[in-house]
Amino acid sequence: MKKTLILLFSFLFIWTSTFPVKASEIQPIDSTDIIEVFDDGSYIESFTEENIIITLSRSSSTKSARRTYTYKSSTGKTLWTITVTGTFSYSGSSSSCTKSSISTTCPSSTFKLSSKSATKHNSTATATASFKQYNDSVYLRTITRSVSISCDKNGKLN
Repeated sequence: MKKTLILLFSFLFIWTSTFPVKASEIQPIDSTDIIEVFDDGSYIESFTEENIIITLSRSSSTKSARRTYTYKSSTGKTLWTITVTGTFSYSGSSSSCTKSSISTTCPSSTFKLSSKSATKHNSTATATASFKQYNDSVYLRTITRSVSISCDKNGKLN
């Protein structure tokens, strides 16, 4: 009877220890950085957030992160944003991007979204969007930008 109980508890311990355990928390990992300034004084800022999803398993961990490019006028008014969200799996010896998605906003009436796409390749998630600028219905220019985020084998975002 004692051996049976020991075997039963051992089996239960091993069986329950194979279930992944998850915890999640969103936190900014970078300060806002200005990455590009245009001749008219407008600029693009970059901001990165990491959603830590701790998955305790024998082989890998998972995390999700997003990077946003915000295009602002010279007065600081937001004209449009592009956000890439990537989900990454990493193990200490390798990493991969398992999902990539894009979201955009365009609160300015002078810009219109003309195209957007999200891709994943190896350990990188990329979002690309094009915005056309108009002045009184007259086309002025198109601004196309790509936003990428990647994860190395140890879970560090780049």
